[in-house]
Amino acid sequence: YLQTSGKLASQEAVTGDVELTPIQRWFFGQQPADVHHSNQSVMLYRKERFDEAVLRVTMKKITEHHDALRMVFRLQEPGSGYAAWNRSVDEGELFSLEVLDFSGAMDIAEVVEAKAMAIQGSINLQQGPLI
Repeated sequence: YLQTSGKLASQEAVTGDVELTPIQRWFFGQQPADVHHSNQSVMLYRKERFDEAVLRVTMKKITEHHDALRMVFRLQEPGSGYAAWNRSVDEGELFSLEVLDFSGAMDIAEVVEAKAMAIQGSINLQQGPLI
């Protein structure tokens, strides 16, 4: 049974310092060899292709609405670890979207994997964007 709670959450943008979540504290506490390369990747594919303009507008709206998708992680003074910073919608690029065409590639799987590794290797937690 569902009931309304009568509570409304603020929909205003959250910017500035944000406390690390427990999983973020754990991750940074692990001190990975390449902290910038630890990420999840998503590759969008559609045989009929995507409408790039529509996809860009959609990604812009998603990153504007979901504050955590604009987050970056800055290394503090030595020994202090990382701190989260929620960027405003005007504070740099909100997301990175690269459209690629591999139709002429001989070994598509190899080319896609190489490009994915290059993209993942270019991520910078302190500068963003992280999406």
